[in-house]
Amino acid sequence: MAAGQGKRLNHNHGRIPKTLIEIGGRTLLERIVFGLDEIEFDRISIIVGEYKSAFDREIAKYPNNLKSRIQLIENKKFISYGSFYSLLLGLKNVSSRGVWAFDSDIIFEAELLRRIKYHDEDISALCSTSLTQNSDKVIVFKELQRVIKIGKNLDLTSTSGIIKREYMGVFFLNFHAQNFFKSIQGINLTLDYEAVINLFLDKIELDDIFLNNMRWNEIDTLEDLIHAKANWK
Repeated sequence: MAAGQGKRLNHNHGRIPKTLIEIGGRTLLERIVFGLDEIEFDRISIIVGEYKSAFDREIAKYPNNLKSRIQLIENKKFISYGSFYSLLLGLKNVSSRGVWAFDSDIIFEAELLRRIKYHDEDISALCSTSLTQNSDKVIVFKELQRVIKIGKNLDLTSTSGIIKREYMGVFFLNFHAQNFFKSIQGINLTLDYEAVINLFLDKIELDDIFLNNMRWNEIDTLEDLIHAKANWK
């Protein structure tokens, strides 16, 4: 999902999509796409907004056997709608036992991809780590092997039996969950997908894939970018 405008970063970094920023000589998109290629994904759909031509130029550089499995899907309502609409556009173009969805502004260790490769296709799940110092973190609350709440600005007060982790922008939807989200009616399309998932945790069973202290960064601001460039040489 790469249709966002990245306003907090573009104010300082010029008007290019965050996922095409280079860190350590490779764009964030290149890191994700080539990593998925290594674990033999069938198809990769990239949901884009106003920067479609920039993505066209980037993907033109990739090997032909990889380009043939990449589809660009244009979100023409990226200004008024939230990331849940991008998710729906991606799901509309796919029919599969399982779909992995990635935020496009993250960088992470290869351990994540190894865990993805062997994940049970029957279980919807999100990837989480120990809580970081990120100011814009999305918190995951888990109880009895099931995610019970996900969102920003949630109370971190200790509660007996509840595990608190940090969502890292990668999740898996099994066949049932894909069909559920494609079928729901009357949802506010300005919402981010995390908020919509949180609304329906009683309808879809969601586990988490805990990656403990795996190193990763989300890039929202110039400070995030400076930190990531120092961290990922």
